[in-house]
Amino acid sequence: MITNIWYLIIIFIIILHVKHIYEIKYYNTSSIIQKVHLDEIVSTINNTIISYDPLLIPHKFEEYNNIYNKPNNYYIESDELLRISDFKDKDLYIFKNTKLFNDLGINTDKIINLTSNILTCNICNYASIIKGYYKTKILKQIHNCSIISLLNGNCTVYLFNPKHTNSILKNKNDLNKLKKWAIIHTMEINELVYIPVNWYYILETNQFSELIHIEFDNYFTILYNMFQLINNNDDN
Repeated sequence: MITNIWYLIIIFIIILHVKHIYEIKYYNTSSIIQKVHLDEIVSTINNTIISYDPLLIPHKFEEYNNIYNKPNNYYIESDELLRISDFKDKDLYIFKNTKLFNDLGINTDKIINLTSNILTCNICNYASIIKGYYKTKILKQIHNCSIISLLNGNCTVYLFNPKHTNSILKNKNDLNKLKKWAIIHTMEINELVYIPVNWYYILETNQFSELIHIEFDNYFTILYNMFQLINNNDDN
């Protein structure tokens, strides 16, 4: 009897894994970018954010720390140690850095509370600072939730629907060709950009800019998402 109960529990857990993975594998072939308010993005499904369209969400962050008052603060980027003072005379970038986010002291609790639930795990906050021209390689969004916000400067985000995957990967090093499949959005300060799962994106900026990145998974998708991340890194 006890053995049968354990079998049922295991089968139930497997079904939940399949259900949640299926949900994040779906995409809307007719997606358009939509503007919504933060309080409106809470889905009726599991009280968590599930949108198959890119979203633009107005949100103003409270004041945060001025890290430029501490020029000796250092960060690791591409196995190189960079100090804040290095940005004075050089075009440099620090991309998706946890320590930088912590030093900025930005509060993302409201965003996370409205877009997560009891199944949410692996919550990651990052920050980026970029001076001069910088363009990311093409990136795949493989988390249950991914939000990017521009704090200062300017940044263009190119969003690519997964329906164009073959064309995107074939031309991944040629932005001019990729633009024909992109939803192009010039990010605004005090705005969150929600990128749907499985979408590809590129960030491009040509001046001093600061961004933050919020990502998380849930307990039923984290292993699948980690596997995707490993494969995605190998492909690049």
